[in-house]
Amino acid sequence: MFAAQSAVFAEPNIVPVIVLFTPGASLDIERGALASAGGEVTHVYEIINAVAARLPSASIDGLKRNPHVLSVDYDAEVNALNLGADQQIHADQVWANGYAGSGVSLAILDTGIAKSHPEFVGRIAFCESEVTGITDCEDDEGHGTHVAGLAGASGEYGSAKGVAPSVTFMIDKVLNSQGSGSISQIISGIEWAVTNDADIISMSLGTSSLDNRGTKANCDTAIPSLTLAINNAVAAGVTVVAAAGNAGAQGLGAPGCISSVIAVGAVDSSDNIASWSSRGAAMRDHGVAAPGVSLLSTYLNGGYAYMSGTSMATPVVSGTIALMLEANSSFQPSDIKAKLFSSADCLNNKYGTCPNNYIGYGRVNALQAVTPSLPPTPFITLSANPSTIPISQTSTITASTSDITGDVAITFTTTLGLLSQSSCTTISGSCTVSLSSSTTGTATITGSASGYTQASTSVNILDSTLPLSVSVSTNKPSYKKGNPVMITVTVSASETPVPGALVSLKIIDPSENTLALLTATTDSTGVASFKYTLSRSADSGSYIASATASKIGYTDDSDSNTFDVK
Repeated sequence: MFAAQSAVFAEPNIVPVIVLFTPGASLDIERGALASAGGEVTHVYEIINAVAARLPSASIDGLKRNPHVLSVDYDAEVNALNLGADQQIHADQVWANGYAGSGVSLAILDTGIAKSHPEFVGRIAFCESEVTGITDCEDDEGHGTHVAGLAGASGEYGSAKGVAPSVTFMIDKVLNSQGSGSISQIISGIEWAVTNDADIISMSLGTSSLDNRGTKANCDTAIPSLTLAINNAVAAGVTVVAAAGNAGAQGLGAPGCISSVIAVGAVDSSDNIASWSSRGAAMRDHGVAAPGVSLLSTYLNGGYAYMSGTSMATPVVSGTIALMLEANSSFQPSDIKAKLFSSADCLNNKYGTCPNNYIGYGRVNALQAVTPSLPPTPFITLSANPSTIPISQTSTITASTSDITGDVAITFTTTLGLLSQSSCTTISGSCTVSLSSSTTGTATITGSASGYTQASTSVNILDSTLPLSVSVSTNKPSYKKGNPVMITVTVSASETPVPGALVSLKIIDPSENTLALLTATTDSTGVASFKYTLSRSADSGSYIASATASKIGYTDDSDSNTFDVK
């Protein structure tokens, strides 16, 4: 099993970033500006109008003020995440009906593939490496070969037959011999797959949790460049599948937590959720589960091996989608997501009604998903933020359409309280209204639209104010005099991020003198960021960063953290 991890960038002199520019910005001009600032451009992404670059950390704040810059994303590290499974999801019955993934192109972004393995002979149409920069995809780790076999091993060794044994492979090596890569390499792989007309992109990899320990339905704003690359792929007709991760209750990482992908959790042969399978609101929003425990599949040197992980569950779903596309060639990504979700097995509500935080819409059922039919009815999803409020506060209700369609009029009703408006019209597939109430209880909000399956969500309204919870952290435990201290204050209530909270931060020296009093307001994720530069004549010793957060309708809370100055 491969644990999902991400790199932590602690204010180095040179920082790898992905800079996303406005659509009209000239990449040539902006590259020149980056070079003038001491940066080195390492890759250009013309489709999403972005560049990957290595920049002096001191130039990043100025870059963010550039009116042509939409976002500056740290180029975080991503890591690899792993004939019984076929029968468990009824793929063997699909083969009996004549479908095996023939004519479908599956792009696997991983550590590569053992090209000479008997299970893949004559079926690797494209081969690329973002690690070496050459047209080669030989696997030097084993993870990618195991993943590819689960999706589509031909069945030379019957017990290790893949879900779609006739699928055509497109392999891009985006992870190195240690199973690690970067966001920029993943974006390159996604653009390569789209350019070469992939039908499916399968990614058994991910960062550490980005969905606030599983409380957020998605992480779309966490890494805008990666989200845009995936959204572009989906808009181009490519279905994107990604591992949920192996972090259990810590939640999902990217790309699994991005809403336009299909996130995949893992169950064992008895349909029990694996203890390490990442769970949370993102699974409930756009996830399914598949077998991922002790699966036998292809490995290096023509061999076979058992591995476990959501990495292994992911190609089981990707292979299922290949079967679906052969049977329903007109299906678009929205059709596939809707049919895959609606046909999944909720396992007799073992983890509650579906969708839920554990297995999402259920464990995939290839036979039900592949049954030729008209494109399924698109559906609406609703989410409430926050889901618990005091009487004096409001909650934002977001409605999203599964087909990401704009100009859809969604009508709302509520069992308690008042809505800011009775309907809203979607833009790029979503729109919002607000709920307020002068009465305590649970409000059930329903959203409906013509031609869509309706959805509901709930908000708990409390009589008293909610207590805030404040957490203070620094990017390093110790600093040299004259260096900047980066301080992050996270504010939540009932484990839900609180935006718009006023945060006051005091810096206290070893003699208990207050050196600075800084203020900021938390963003949409409940985070306020501060930068305090130490004087070159600062005293050595232990300093305190003490923060207090307040917001109307909430009870104030404080927290502090220490850092050393040498």
